[in-house]
Amino acid sequence: MVQHPNPIALRAIREILSAAHDLAFEFDGQRVEVSAEREDGVWPRPLDGLDEGTDGPWPPEVRIKARWERGSAELRLRAFWWQTDDSVRHLVGLSVLPSVGKPEITWITFGKPVRDALAKGGAEAKVFADISFKLHPKVGETREEWEHRRDSLRWAAKAAGLDMPTPAETRLCTVLVHSGALHEPAKDVFERLVKVALVKLPILARHSTDVVIGAPMYDIDAELEEEDEFEIPSVGQKGKLQAIAPLPGGNQSYMKTLQEILEFVRDTSAELSEVNRLFIEHYDAKSNKTRTKYIRLIRSFGFLEEEGERLRLTPDGIAWLENPSGVKLFAIIDSVVLGMTELLQLTAELGPLSPARAFELFPERIGMSWEQSVQVDVRRNWLFSMGLTERIGGADRLTETGRAVLASCNTPQPEPNTARSTPINHNLRLTLTPAQVRPLLGDLLLPSTLVERCCAALTAGRHLLLVGPPGTGKTELATVLANVAELEGFCEGLLTATASADWTTFDTIGGYALQKDNTLQFRPGIYPRALKERRWLLIDELNRADVDKAFGELMTVLSGKQVTTTYLEGDQAVSIGPDAPGVYRQPEAFRLITTMNSWDRTSLFRLSAALQRRFAVIYVGPPNEADFEALIRRAASRGEGLPKPLVDAIVVLFGAQGLRPYRELGPAVALHMIDYIRCREDEPKGACGLAEAIELQLLSQLEGVPHRHSTNVTRAIHFALTQARCDASARAALTERLAELFPSDTLG
Repeated sequence: MVQHPNPIALRAIREILSAAHDLAFEFDGQRVEVSAEREDGVWPRPLDGLDEGTDGPWPPEVRIKARWERGSAELRLRAFWWQTDDSVRHLVGLSVLPSVGKPEITWITFGKPVRDALAKGGAEAKVFADISFKLHPKVGETREEWEHRRDSLRWAAKAAGLDMPTPAETRLCTVLVHSGALHEPAKDVFERLVKVALVKLPILARHSTDVVIGAPMYDIDAELEEEDEFEIPSVGQKGKLQAIAPLPGGNQSYMKTLQEILEFVRDTSAELSEVNRLFIEHYDAKSNKTRTKYIRLIRSFGFLEEEGERLRLTPDGIAWLENPSGVKLFAIIDSVVLGMTELLQLTAELGPLSPARAFELFPERIGMSWEQSVQVDVRRNWLFSMGLTERIGGADRLTETGRAVLASCNTPQPEPNTARSTPINHNLRLTLTPAQVRPLLGDLLLPSTLVERCCAALTAGRHLLLVGPPGTGKTELATVLANVAELEGFCEGLLTATASADWTTFDTIGGYALQKDNTLQFRPGIYPRALKERRWLLIDELNRADVDKAFGELMTVLSGKQVTTTYLEGDQAVSIGPDAPGVYRQPEAFRLITTMNSWDRTSLFRLSAALQRRFAVIYVGPPNEADFEALIRRAASRGEGLPKPLVDAIVVLFGAQGLRPYRELGPAVALHMIDYIRCREDEPKGACGLAEAIELQLLSQLEGVPHRHSTNVTRAIHFALTQARCDASARAALTERLAELFPSDTLG
């Protein structure tokens, strides 16, 4: 019997926290001083594999106060456990939080690497800490901004002296499995833990104003120095510039912004002060250093020249502005910047080319050793803005214009990606891994093992049925899985359809349709259409259709067999399946993903056991309460932020003291409510916005709540409105709607 990992992990954590001490270190030219105080730990509720009587005292909780030149912060370091009911349930780890509040700065699981080492008979368990964070498009963060902050985070980790064996992790310690002792001095491990927390603190400080007093230890939004290297020519490589700068306006608008700037110079007196004012007022470029960089970049293209305090267009600038094409601009940039043709060639060979894959391969191809991806990303964005590439799920592939440009460069053309321009190899076996999926999840909060289960099921040849409450991200997850499959060459994207009660086999398989010349011709339904277009298929709300009536012969196809229908296409019978001839052959890598809301299944069509056998049925639930709360607070803090009583009311409403025990709801419902409250023009932050948001966004999700719970649901809504200080007049319409929904209850 394999030993439980928790006692070993707990001993290691106890050794680290017991070694807490005052320390100081240098960070980017400033001194950081840290004081530490230990408090006795208190054993929690019973945990798997642990016994208070035999496993010693619970590790102490450590409170640290960190001070630097312009700011300070107080943090808590504690031993804790993974609370969700999955494969890492109750495994202990180290949690770092602000002195007040719940959002974790970092979480380091010790139990999992120890468990893995025990299972393999290893003597050591290596423990790593993430130097990463999620993309949050739902709170207004673009991928370009996220990538910039990601690179700043990596720079900060190295500036703090942390070892980075991978771009997203730092080595924390090594645990000796037989004893739970640390391979290195606990004092050193504690110092690494403190540095990890302080390096990641500015991420949390962007969304929570009370975690740092003064300014963070560094500005994660500041520009990296590497971006200024664009003016330095590369010796021995045709004198080209090693680096290229971006232009403002968004990653697909570099060329558009360039045109706007040149037109402004052409149409005005073009004094340098006026150009600077354009950058400030139109592009929000408040830094003089940034504005200077923009002007130097355009000068390096040969489009601008300076006369004292005045700018004017060069003949080349005038000529390009007369015909501002991406093809001409590429030729100009390629003549002065290193690697533009090489990146276009790499995209042609591997496209869709993901950011991570580009950073892995491109610098080596042009003989550079960049530690950050800034220069790769900026080049990718220039190609995108010039129309030479298109972006799919964050990855790039060549457009027809890009292929024509590459051909004109006398560069050998690679064969187009098999999955894009020729029929998919019938024998190509699908393999998806969590490591491929997680970078594209963005702000989607999912239970820890859900991605692993989806990838395993898809790789095992199963179609997916994603079941769960509304708003938990089922459709988003399906889209991400298909995007990854596309990036890896298994399909050409996702075809999406929403089931309805009037579906028949005409919608799913197809049938004869009358043409303009009054002849009948076979029109493929969504399933054969997906096969023909080499796409995966997503059917949302599957149980809204009478599946037995709508799927027909597809039941046989989903079991892995071929069917030949009664329809003719030309003079050939329409066949669908893995052995079918022609365009409706189902390749090995094809997958059907369906979704279903779990709480309305009783009021809609039930799925037969025969159909369910053809899917891997995976439950997609809401995030745990702590993650749900953190997501609400992040969304509510965007911009000027919503008032704290209002935010607290929303948190309680969707928590265990509110609606959660009676109706599981995903984060999307809460986020839609926050967006509505923010958009109330006459009272954007008022509590009446909450009453209206509940009426417009939430009540429809509460239909069908069992009568025995209606009073508790009504009370939860009433409590939230009271907590948000919503007056009676603002509640009037909501009171009427609640009375219709729950006739036996009233809202006070």
